[in-house]
Amino acid sequence: MEGEKRWKLQNIPKVLGRSIVAIFQGRFLLRLDIGRYIIHILYCFFLIALTIYLSLMIDSTNRRVEENKAVIAEQEAVITILNFETEKAGSKAEITERLEETGSSVARPKKPATAIIRR
Repeated sequence: MEGEKRWKLQNIPKVLGRSIVAIFQGRFLLRLDIGRYIIHILYCFFLIALTIYLSLMIDSTNRRVEENKAVIAEQEAVITILNFETEKAGSKAEITERLEETGSSVARPKKPATAIIRR
């Protein structure tokens, strides 16, 4: 039991301080003897970084999709209004009204059209 170290509450700040210094100097993993797992650690880091990158790309794509949906909805409203105006402008009453406003002598016929037949 003499070779075994006992932890005391007063040693915690010293251990934490040494660990922080070891982290900044890059010796923390070597100190814990985890050097043989460095490939696994790097692989996990790569996977985590890839997951974060893909998540950001998906969020960016979803944001663009939502913006495009709003633009499409606005364009559909404009198209509906233009279609209504086109249908309204093509009606006989509207055409007659416009012809009267411009002072044209063209009007609805008062008698049926006659057919000219060549012999």
